Amino acid sequence: MAGRRAEEHRGLLSIKYPMEHGIVTDWNEMEKIWHYIYSKEQLQTFSEEHPVLLTEAPINPRQNRERTAEIFFETFNVPALFISIQAVLSLYATGRTTGIVLDSGDGVTQAVPIYEGFALPLSITRSDVAGRDVTRHLKLLLRKEGLIFNTTAEFEVVKTIKEKICFLTSNQQRTYDDRTVPGGTGELENTSYVLPDGRTVEIGVLPRLKAPEILFRPSIIGHEFEGVHEILISSIEKADIDLRKIFYQNIVLSGGSTLFKGFGDRLLNEVRKIGPKDLKIRISAPQERLYSTWIGGSILASLESFKRMWISRKEYDEEGLRIVQKKTRRGLGVGAIHRQQKIDAKYQEMSATIAKEQLEKLSQQFEAFRDKLQDFAVSHKKDIKKNANFRRAFQKMCSNIGVDPLYSSTNFFTKMLGVGDIYYELAVQITEICVALNHRTGGMMEIDELYKRLMKTRSATSKSDADIVEEDVVKAIEKMSTLGTGIQLVKCRNTYVVQSLSSELNMDQNEVVKLAQENNGHVTVKDLIERLGWQRNRSEKALNDLTMDAIVWLDEPGSGRSTIYWFPGLHK
Repeated sequence: MAGRRAEEHRGLLSIKYPMEHGIVTDWNEMEKIWHYIYSKEQLQTFSEEHPVLLTEAPINPRQNRERTAEIFFETFNVPALFISIQAVLSLYATGRTTGIVLDSGDGVTQAVPIYEGFALPLSITRSDVAGRDVTRHLKLLLRKEGLIFNTTAEFEVVKTIKEKICFLTSNQQRTYDDRTVPGGTGELENTSYVLPDGRTVEIGVLPRLKAPEILFRPSIIGHEFEGVHEILISSIEKADIDLRKIFYQNIVLSGGSTLFKGFGDRLLNEVRKIGPKDLKIRISAPQERLYSTWIGGSILASLESFKRMWISRKEYDEEGLRIVQKKTRRGLGVGAIHRQQKIDAKYQEMSATIAKEQLEKLSQQFEAFRDKLQDFAVSHKKDIKKNANFRRAFQKMCSNIGVDPLYSSTNFFTKMLGVGDIYYELAVQITEICVALNHRTGGMMEIDELYKRLMKTRSATSKSDADIVEEDVVKAIEKMSTLGTGIQLVKCRNTYVVQSLSSELNMDQNEVVKLAQENNGHVTVKDLIERLGWQRNRSEKALNDLTMDAIVWLDEPGSGRSTIYWFPGLHK
């Protein structure tokens, strides 16, 4: 028994939930619910007649997504399927394609930043403290008041009480007791509530107030998760620095656990306390946010352009479960996230050791020539620091005697000239830019694009006033590559492409990158066949390998036209 019938007879039943914290844990029970949805009591339709748009929590395990597709194609025989992240659809429901969604439902709370319709997986944060935990805590608080709810059916009663009469204060620092909330609008009386069996009970202020408080302070129930406000800010701060202002001004609430009275005001106050002080923070709380995921899904499915995004039965039969990952996880996938985490760890290790090990070694090289170099450098202090051409000539002169005077952070040139370790500084800035943009570029960026962003970063930092040219960027990356950072230069025709993900490109993949650079960032199988003279099998293998490494994004126009493979970091 499922759905409304189970709810109506809950006093006689043991209630089970096939999902925990947004993830399916009991597939047999989940399949029964899907059968119930198609039954005469609900949709009254045949599954074979309609495509299905399903939603999932961010970072849903790959095997769960594949199991879902397997059930719908092989058990329900649906003609087409698509699986979308819930938060993306909630954002669509507000008319936006860029913003950050704070979604708190029954099983999971998550903050999902979205840029131009794509969720940014490296910036997603989540907590397993959500609505069901609030219900459990309310049940405990009511027990302390003498109201005992033991069975699974009675748990549903507590859930209803929670939804109807619980609320939040705008400030967690207020003290309160059973009767009053100082600083509030006045005395808050106990509330009478009629139970399903007809009994009327008195429920005090304290349980109604403290139960939803765990969303902001999970430590109350012994969890080490961050509060919803901390999850939100953590997610924004993980995103590209250029997008943070947009996210702070486009915060969208979604899910039933954001419907508590006072939730929006409390969230705004908490974010203002620990967020940027110079930004105006805007929070959108749509009245229909309990159903915003469904609304966004209906909008998406009605678009003409969405037809090419469906996973058809024919595609599933031909490619199997691989097509599920290919069409529902565009851009950076789970594998790329893991690679990114490893790269981040390398960067942290590099920043802690590079100055001590590399720079001290280079400093020793020109110790014997210090006196002469100091005399020259003092007289040309300004030119060495700010004039890139002069600095290059100075370096060339020094290189003839095996000295690189700008590659130390502890010597005379740092203290007297204020030049510092220019290439180490560039290396750190290049690393930060590449890490921040990998989710948008797929780990490939032209050298001139990196140079422009580097100049923008340096102009915004008062300490970075030295003039640089592209040759300085190339030299900094070459020095970084000897340290095994994963950032390297790929020669493409007359320029360079910076590769910032750790996967190695073979010769065929290098040729594809070169061709894409000439073709405004995209190629097709036909391009490789006609312009490189390759066989179809060789062309498809090279592009499929790049797709599985999350270096290219797919654009499938449909109507018999060829799939376009985009290199986001090469597109202008």
